Amino acid sequence: MKVQGITAEGKNELKEQGDEWILEERWAKVGFSQVPGPWGLMRSVATGNKRWIHLKRDEDFKVMTKGE
Repeated sequence: MKVQGITAEGKNELKEQGDEWILEERWAKVGFSQVPGPWGLMRSVATGNKRWIHLKRDEDFKVMTKGE
């Protein structure tokens, strides 16, 4: 999946980790946020690092769908 940075923090993360990520897990709720999902545990193809991203409305990232 392609991920696009929205904020400076998101753009900086993608400079370090790359913009290709693999969705490893999808959860409706996570313990660190009251915001309902879908949340995705994403792994960077370039580095292997992982992070949680809200798949519909993340503050720092936009998960690109096919055709975007």
